[in-house]
Amino acid sequence: MEEALTLARREGQLALAGSLLQNLAATTLRLGHYAKATKRFAEAIELSRSLGDARTEATSYRNLGYLYFLQGQFGPAWNTLEEALELARPLGPGLQAQVLLVQVELLGYLAVYPEAKGRLEEALALAQAAQDERLVWACRYNRALLGLWRCPEETAPIEALLPGLREARLGDLVVGAEFDLLAHAHKEELLELLLARCRPQTPLQHLAWRMGELRLSLWRGSPDPAPLAQALAQEPLCLSVPAYRLLGEAHAHLGQHPQAAAALRRAQELRQSQLEGLPRRLRLGSNASA
Repeated sequence: MEEALTLARREGQLALAGSLLQNLAATTLRLGHYAKATKRFAEAIELSRSLGDARTEATSYRNLGYLYFLQGQFGPAWNTLEEALELARPLGPGLQAQVLLVQVELLGYLAVYPEAKGRLEEALALAQAAQDERLVWACRYNRALLGLWRCPEETAPIEALLPGLREARLGDLVVGAEFDLLAHAHKEELLELLLARCRPQTPLQHLAWRMGELRLSLWRGSPDPAPLAQALAQEPLCLSVPAYRLLGEAHAHLGQHPQAAAALRRAQELRQSQLEGLPRRLRLGSNASA
């Protein structure tokens, strides 16, 4: 695909180049190459804007905002998603719903639940107006995910959705649900099942898997913090803050109090960096819930 993109650019076939660039960026994202995908989506935005292709531009903004979110860059993520939403409004309900759902996920991570719920209801109404079954399922899942973030023991709504997601052949949502449970759930038997079933592919999935592994071993009294520490050393991600807090808990359990304090300090530092660039109301809402 790289060669085809180079050829299309060389021959001045900009519309084809834009399509290839969008597909290449999406593939890079699925493979978990976040920095490279970020660069590709930024290129897609510039090219689609020059071509007057508003839909591709809005979609690329949405995907770029999602990438910033995955990397824990919440300020750039929010600002990019707001741009995507502005572009998407004249383009139909489906694209608007896609953007709103990423905002819901970001707001959930920030623990700004009232605004998250409001945007989720808006996304659901738009998904239903678009008659997009996948988006409706995604809204249901995001509602269950907000409950899990508020209460890590509240796994039943997500577990109840999984059979329907599988029946609807929404494999990406199934995988996302399983790794969200690995990262956040406080349920021993469920974690044991997911650790045996799930095979992480992306950096975020690897971090979620290590979080589930350490939480399970911590409950069983024999935690080994090293694998999670190694995963955290790779690159900052949206899960890094709860992962460092879990790491601190494991070190404290082992009586390694300097390491525990260092992990908690790192969590606090990352939390503050994640909030940079966010609107004041979101920073205040997140700090109030921290």
